[in-house]
Amino acid sequence: MTEQLDIFAALEANDRAERAAHLPRTFVASDEYTPQELADAKTAWWDEHWHMKQPPAPRMWDHSICQPFGSGTAHSVWVMAADLGCRHFNTDCYCVGDRVYRAYCSDCQWWTPIAEHEDEAIRAYHDHCWPGWRNLPICTRPNLEKPPKLPADYPQEWQVPGAPILTRRTWPGTRNVPGRSPFGGYDMTDPKCLEKK
Repeated sequence: MTEQLDIFAALEANDRAERAAHLPRTFVASDEYTPQELADAKTAWWDEHWHMKQPPAPRMWDHSICQPFGSGTAHSVWVMAADLGCRHFNTDCYCVGDRVYRAYCSDCQWWTPIAEHEDEAIRAYHDHCWPGWRNLPICTRPNLEKPPKLPADYPQEWQVPGAPILTRRTWPGTRNVPGRSPFGGYDMTDPKCLEKK
């Protein structure tokens, strides 16, 4: 029975390799690939390197936490991350840096610029897909157990599926959180909270 399972696994790996033959096996800053293609490329890379005792770090794009998000709503988003961090210990190196992020709008087929932090990519995505979000009224949240309270004058056009909300929070709780808006979108930290004083 295990031989049969091994054959199925090998056939599946061959299928993945054929589908991913045209995809890069390294970090790319190009906009030409979709998030699914980049994830397929990383899977193909692991298929090719699984047998190594200590394979080199792939340094390729992969899905970030909680991704993809918002499928079925306008402007569903994929947030991708690539770990470019240094693995050279006690030697000089020319490594690029740490993790980088970008967001992809499936509906627009548009990538944000590469960002050093996930929240930067999410804000750029919102600037593109939800222009005006920075001017929304601030919603209050008495505690995390209760949904945010919308102000009485909250704009009707922003009460649609997938729409973000804006809340005022303090560090360390300033991450933009997917799905925490009452409309299913992001709970965005008010950018003014992030400004250095």
